[in-house]
Amino acid sequence: YVPIVPTMHIPKKTSFETFFNESLQQKIFEEHQELVMKPCVANNGVGLIVFHKDILSLETQEKMKTSLESYDYIVQPLIKSIAKLGEI
Repeated sequence: YVPIVPTMHIPKKTSFETFFNESLQQKIFEEHQELVMKPCVANNGVGLIVFHKDILSLETQEKMKTSLESYDYIVQPLIKSIAKLGEI
């Protein structure tokens, strides 16, 4: 048995409003407040955005808007052990 982190794909050019109002309200994120948004193709955490889904600073919102314009992203709950140990 291998646990799978709930994951949602956010296509490039998705508006921030759609992302915030629709994608983050999905059932898979219901139990999670801290999330991570990362480019589908990246290395060493480049482009990674960690955020609390109910509290987004203006700086984080702007970073997300810019990022969503340019790349496909995935969004997952923040798993603290991955931050410490890395992904396998």
